[in-house]
Amino acid sequence: MELAIPGVALGLLYVVSNQKKDDEANESFTNYLPNTNIPDKNYYDDENTNVYEHEIALIDSLKENEIAVLCCHGNEKIAPWGELLSTRATYLKSAGCLTDGCVRDTKMINEIGFPVFAKGTNPVDTKFRGKMMMADVPGEIANVYVESGDLVFGDNDGVVIVPSKVIDEVIRKALEKVSSENTVRDELKKGDSLTAVFEKHKIL
Repeated sequence: MELAIPGVALGLLYVVSNQKKDDEANESFTNYLPNTNIPDKNYYDDENTNVYEHEIALIDSLKENEIAVLCCHGNEKIAPWGELLSTRATYLKSAGCLTDGCVRDTKMINEIGFPVFAKGTNPVDTKFRGKMMMADVPGEIANVYVESGDLVFGDNDGVVIVPSKVIDEVIRKALEKVSSENTVRDELKKGDSLTAVFEKHKIL
């Protein structure tokens, strides 16, 4: 179970490259990225083009307890996170990575012990498939709004994003619930019936 204290480093990844270099590749279109006011841009990519500069800068900027949140708009054709990024993030004492894209190098990441939550796995990275366009801007991941300063909590059951303005209240109520559940568990271990315990505490 991992708890990340506020401090989310946000990156937006999207857009399949044009594979064609022309003026249109650098024009802004009237279309916008899903659920954002960010113009959808195409970009040119070939074997000599560095599409990783923003992604690398994001990783190098991670502070202790920050989580890299990579918004891929559910694109399962790219895996923006892998073992080498996890190695650097571990050195920087980052708390983890969250993405609605895929992740690669899972065996090595598990051996490192770096927490990563992703939509799935895929052996390919973003080259010729997508590019990170912006960082530290509000975004959506799995239809949940997230911005820098939010709290991200993840465990084997899933991930919760808590808006920064209600973090203290949410933590207080969560700890109260945990304390009550501990009491319920102790009573059940002593042999009290579930019916009686629920009637008493209204916790299940």
